[in-house]
Amino acid sequence: MITISLRPPIERPSRTRALAAAISLAIAGRALSQENTPPVLEEVIVTATMRNQNLLDVPYNISAVTADQIKNSGVTDLEGITRMVPGLSAPDLGPRGNSSGNFLVIRGLNTTSIGGLAPRLQQSTVSTYVDETPMFVNLKIADINRVEILRGPQGTLYGSSSVGGTVRLIYNKPSTEGAQADFSTKVSTTAYSGKPSYSFDGVGNLPLGGNLALRVSAGYEKLGGFIDADSAVVFDRPLSLGNGAQPVLANPQDPLNSGLTFRKIKDIDDATTWYARSALLWKVTDNFEALATYHHQHDWSGGFSAERPGSNYVTSKYIPQEVLDRDVDLLSLTLTGTFGFATITSSSSYYTNNYDDLWDLTFLGERLANSVYYGFYPRPTQTNYDFSREHAFAEEIRLVSKDTGKPWDWVVGAFYRQYKNSLSDPETMPGFSAWADLPGSAAAANAALGTSYTTFGDVVEFYNVGVRPSKLQPTDFIYNFNRTLKFKDTAAFGEASYHFNKAWQVTGGARLFRQEYSQQILQELPICGVFCSESFDPSTFTGDPYGRSTGTAAQSIRSEVFKANTSYHFNEASLGYLTWSQGFRPGGANAFAIGPCPYCEPNGQLISYSPDKATNYEVGIKGHWGRWLQYSSALYRIDWQHIQLERSDQFTGTTIIFNGATARSQGVELELQVQPTERFKATVGFTSINAKLTEGFVVGNFTGKDGDRLPGAPKTQISGTLEFIQPISSGTNLRFHLDGAYRGSVAAGLNDTEVLSPFTVLNGSIGMNLGKAFGIRAFAENLTNVKGVTDLKSTAFALHNHQEFVTRPRTIGIAVTYKMR
Repeated sequence: MITISLRPPIERPSRTRALAAAISLAIAGRALSQENTPPVLEEVIVTATMRNQNLLDVPYNISAVTADQIKNSGVTDLEGITRMVPGLSAPDLGPRGNSSGNFLVIRGLNTTSIGGLAPRLQQSTVSTYVDETPMFVNLKIADINRVEILRGPQGTLYGSSSVGGTVRLIYNKPSTEGAQADFSTKVSTTAYSGKPSYSFDGVGNLPLGGNLALRVSAGYEKLGGFIDADSAVVFDRPLSLGNGAQPVLANPQDPLNSGLTFRKIKDIDDATTWYARSALLWKVTDNFEALATYHHQHDWSGGFSAERPGSNYVTSKYIPQEVLDRDVDLLSLTLTGTFGFATITSSSSYYTNNYDDLWDLTFLGERLANSVYYGFYPRPTQTNYDFSREHAFAEEIRLVSKDTGKPWDWVVGAFYRQYKNSLSDPETMPGFSAWADLPGSAAAANAALGTSYTTFGDVVEFYNVGVRPSKLQPTDFIYNFNRTLKFKDTAAFGEASYHFNKAWQVTGGARLFRQEYSQQILQELPICGVFCSESFDPSTFTGDPYGRSTGTAAQSIRSEVFKANTSYHFNEASLGYLTWSQGFRPGGANAFAIGPCPYCEPNGQLISYSPDKATNYEVGIKGHWGRWLQYSSALYRIDWQHIQLERSDQFTGTTIIFNGATARSQGVELELQVQPTERFKATVGFTSINAKLTEGFVVGNFTGKDGDRLPGAPKTQISGTLEFIQPISSGTNLRFHLDGAYRGSVAAGLNDTEVLSPFTVLNGSIGMNLGKAFGIRAFAENLTNVKGVTDLKSTAFALHNHQEFVTRPRTIGIAVTYKMR
């Protein structure tokens, strides 16, 4: 009898395990390579240079993950892609965290401690594109043609936020060749989860006459959670802004001093996603076509996939179900015309990304409740609600020369993007306003202030000259932060290459741009009253009773970035190249903090922060050996100037960004793809990164030293896949798949003593096609059930709020596909 336990023992990360996996890959490859069947390696066409080009002919380090690779590995989101590509990393924060922002890192260029997870002011160091649209949302990876990963600064063609590189999601286009429909479903169970996971996906392509085609895809996914909560606060109704939810008292007979009631909740981090995408292709003439697309995705997440350190997938957060509800809509129109000398493309896109979510800020509420600020309120739980409304319009027009065999080829274009984000962050402390009206609630405040008020509501109303808590709306309102951010980017760009002969070429590129940034802020602290008001007059003791402060800031810059590259074909099978390139990230304007601020100008307003810029020096070689081996390798060094650093104000938690000095990342990257027979294929990827500060800084109490390691990226990454096909009968095959990813140690924060341990994740599957239509695949993800810690969040107080974000435990399931042609 074979018994499969859903709660297997947890295996901690091990470098030995990673080495064993690598050795197994090598042995298997050697054994299977003895077959003499003629191999054929797939040719991958990419458009990273704005023209169709063989991956091995692109003269810089680029990876492409194909649709087959994605399907065989079972990857469904961007975090999964990071396990397949060396040099690309991101923490696995679970569905709730992965959709909160762009945490991608390429070549180690990062200064942000990911664990904050709050809405970020600064942009990421990695730009992301959905087809031709510059945007980031962790979209479902379905009906996708490929994912292109461009390493190193890409400022000339891909603009801002490409300091470390660019990731492009390229979806399948409609086809006029014939009708087809594909359907798939998957069901699985995850260790430590009480609920199954399942998904349904479908895609259909329908020609509509000779020159029209429609492609539609849609799907639904339900993920069972695996994190349990052991000390969730009990409320009399579900938490929602303004519904008056109150904590249930541990001692109802003593509302003045009673503590909280707690309960256990299972599987807090469950999640659902549904999406629909439609694309209409109109081939107007042989030389002109139009492609219109619409993409909608809805995400719902129940909580973060994070445990209390040292526990067994258990969190002790007081409000563990930090729900996120998101809707994304993307519309785009791409027009392409081909002329005798060039192809002109116009890409227009508009998207909205709107979400509502809830954050547990109890650790901050506890800190302030244990002071006169909240009158030593005995049962603090603090909720932060985010209401974000984001929309952007982008237009790019470019002209790309045709391959005419002449020495020159070139790309020129113009780009415009207008972005707006409105964010409202109201906070509440459930039960506080009712408690503040209880006789005796002012006792502790009276002792601290030397006053004699009856209730703490009196303290707020008469001592702080604020608004009595019971008169505030929404119920138990304690803080609000509203921000309206506008960003405009206008640029002209171009690259030109001169071919001295068939082997040698030189490329130069530039991007000239102007960026405008403005920000308006409203901050309210009604408990603080006039003391926290910008209009506070100490001589008359007057001001805004809601503790309001407002501010505006704006910034406009003109700048440029450049690129130079040369490559040489040593023969038809190998290409060497040298690249010097620049990337940049926009600056901006901060919010402002309350009280003494080491980051502020004399008037108390926070200063703006400047763009940072990276300069990349790279040498590489790529090519193939016969028809059975492809390789790509690179050595690089990136100098990073005016690095943007992120901190949080200790009083409000508001993000504060300022410029540090310099940093450097240098390393080596290697990718191999081997197919010694038609039935066997293997890939191996390796990267080693040394990313650190090269000049120290001191800003307030935040310091960095020369040599401090940059956070968020592993020193070493190793990935690999094995695939073997075993024919059973005519038209029926078995497909064996194994993939693994080793992630080396990671610094959790800049100048932080916390270092996350290395770990290896192994996945495997066995699939079989039943004729041309049906396919079935049994799979296991995280085969060894390793608990890899990918990020952490901790505070100097409120130990129950400490969290480790962990990889999903072992997941076993079955997937079924059906194809109609």
